[in-house]
Amino acid sequence: DEYVVIAAWLESHDDLIRELLSSPDMFITPRKRYSTTGRSGSVHFVSDENGRIFVCITKEKYPSRVAHMCLEEMQDQVLLSPHNSASLVATKPHALSDAMLPILDDLVDKYDDPSQADALTSVNRKIEVTTNTMQENISLLLENDSKLQEIEGKADNMNSTSEKFKNQSTDLRKKMW
Repeated sequence: DEYVVIAAWLESHDDLIRELLSSPDMFITPRKRYSTTGRSGSVHFVSDENGRIFVCITKEKYPSRVAHMCLEEMQDQVLLSPHNSASLVATKPHALSDAMLPILDDLVDKYDDPSQADALTSVNRKIEVTTNTMQENISLLLENDSKLQEIEGKADNMNSTSEKFKNQSTDLRKKMW
């Protein structure tokens, strides 16, 4: 089988993609979304009706829904590109053609931060930040409550000590008169 890699960051990505796609039990249905997680991250891919496979390799925690949004946009941009298919393929391994460079640059800029690319991810991120802030505030509240109880105990102790002092000084004054 012949695979043409339009863009890959590392040579190991080429091997990973070839291994994944040449698996004997791998049957790829056009337009169906696929994601798998491995040693070095997650691989997301989709195929079109012409057998072209679009692959996105991300960190393990990157949302697969956002990776597939990126793939769909990449597919649309490549298929709707005014350039012919041959001009999108790089002439050297691990290089980009002049036609493919702006397409991938735009996609990388847009999808680098998943919270910026997707409203749901953005809301989840805000919820996560708010939850962390609330947890920190509750911890501070419990700490402050503990310190307040300690101060209250010391104040009670001081109050009883001052009461004893007052009583002793009153007794002493009575004895002296």
